[in-house]
Amino acid sequence: MTLNIDNWGWDWGPILMTAGPWKPVYLEHYTARIDDIWTECEVSENLQSCSGRILAKTTASGGQSVKLSLSFSGSVVFEQECETNSDGVAEATFQMTNPKLWYPFTHGAQNRYELKAVIGSYDTRSKLIGFRRAQLIQQEDEFGKSFYFRINGQDVFSGGSCWIPADSFVSQIPEERYRDWVQLLRDGNQNMVRVWGGGIYEHDAFFDACDEIGIMVWQDFAFACASYPTYKSYLDSVEVEARQNVRRLRSHPSLTIWAGNNEDYQVQERYKLEYNYEDKDPQSWLKSTFPAR
Repeated sequence: MTLNIDNWGWDWGPILMTAGPWKPVYLEHYTARIDDIWTECEVSENLQSCSGRILAKTTASGGQSVKLSLSFSGSVVFEQECETNSDGVAEATFQMTNPKLWYPFTHGAQNRYELKAVIGSYDTRSKLIGFRRAQLIQQEDEFGKSFYFRINGQDVFSGGSCWIPADSFVSQIPEERYRDWVQLLRDGNQNMVRVWGGGIYEHDAFFDACDEIGIMVWQDFAFACASYPTYKSYLDSVEVEARQNVRRLRSHPSLTIWAGNNEDYQVQERYKLEYNYEDKDPQSWLKSTFPAR
């Protein structure tokens, strides 16, 4: 992961030059394991069904049996035995009627399902997930365009705070502090938190707490107040970082939107760099004075 700028100080914290590993390092030995499990699905417009795929990425070669399941409040609502393909991926299609949906706390309950994959007697992996229909509504109006979220058909007024790392030394933040601080958001009637792009991609405990308590998350990618380099090796690193974090966080129902950065546009405005909003071609951006848009 690229170095995050908060390590070098900001207007809200001290300048501390941190270095070295700050997350656990493991040496693992296994015969076969489940690397990831996730869903690709959609809640219907009338909210009466949820359908899609359950997938598990394993280290097993093709033909290994994997059991995929969904449970709600301890009761299995879907279960299927699958075989891995040549890439080690097991896949099952599913459809549920009348799914129990996840809402921000201001609009409903925080229903979650247990998603589980079991590969023989070798490994089991599970996580709590939620289903919701989330839309960003941008419609022409007298001022320009609207910008608000519609969750499960309900227009949501989003109010909240920006989140910076909860400690100058992030490795010493206990899971209970994440939950306590997210609970403070709810106690203050804040239903959204924006994870600032100059910080970090937060610990799973933060997102678990937002899922459980019902706080929507606006997640910036980790870029802030700059015009970043665009040579190939750097862009390749950015892509790896983005894919890693999107994959890690994609199952959290609280995660409502990914935003590109924090205030990079200020550099463009300050130095009058080229920026055509209608141009959606990244290759043409590289030929402009603002290639990192």
